[in-house]
Amino acid sequence: MIIKAITIGIFLFIGFRVLVFIVKKVGFTKRIMHHLKTILSIFEFIVWFAFLTWVIKLVYESKDHFVLVFAAVAAVLLIVPAFILLRDFVFGVFLKVQNKVIEGTFIELEDIKGEIVKAGQFFLNVGDLHGNVKSLGYYKVNSRVISIAGDHHQLERLVLEFNFPRTNRTNEITDKLNYLLLNTPWVVASKAPLVESINTEAEHTVVRMAVFVINKSYRENIMEMVNQNLALSSADQLGSA
Repeated sequence: MIIKAITIGIFLFIGFRVLVFIVKKVGFTKRIMHHLKTILSIFEFIVWFAFLTWVIKLVYESKDHFVLVFAAVAAVLLIVPAFILLRDFVFGVFLKVQNKVIEGTFIELEDIKGEIVKAGQFFLNVGDLHGNVKSLGYYKVNSRVISIAGDHHQLERLVLEFNFPRTNRTNEITDKLNYLLLNTPWVVASKAPLVESINTEAEHTVVRMAVFVINKSYRENIMEMVNQNLALSSADQLGSA
């Protein structure tokens, strides 16, 4: 009986993981993928609930005192963690159905601001603008004020890397990059570019800037336009000298 239940449980777990993997590889749009994942989460919960009910029925009908005692002890030990996970799962479904937690969107949770890296079944992972990822249970997320500014929930964060001859005038470089990036037609002007990092190497200064765009496919267009303007600016400076 125990071996049978464990085998079926392993089969269900692997089956759902394979199903989720296949859905991710199909290549649906972000919104369709969001709804599919929500439906799969609810369906998986129903299946696991039915499986657990079946296992409890088997244990009860077995009349095996050892198994009954073991099941009772396990139930006492797991009741609190199970309640917490169930609570987070229910609140997660509630938030997902309202389209408040979509992967890849920018979200503000009072003191936490960043991109939703992963909207799992029990936890939400939010990556801030410095690359730090924080994991929050959906119950805690639901108790906070969730803000999505206008159409910004559809924006994607894009990190661009620029190389300059080695210099200590990094403030001038970042100011110029800010200006040039905001003047491209692909970068959203309502969200200012952010300095991701500045690294000074042997002969170069490497500046990484984070910008917000509608589609990450604009990377090459942005890089080409900014580099062209940087080259023109350098040429003008040499000419005036």
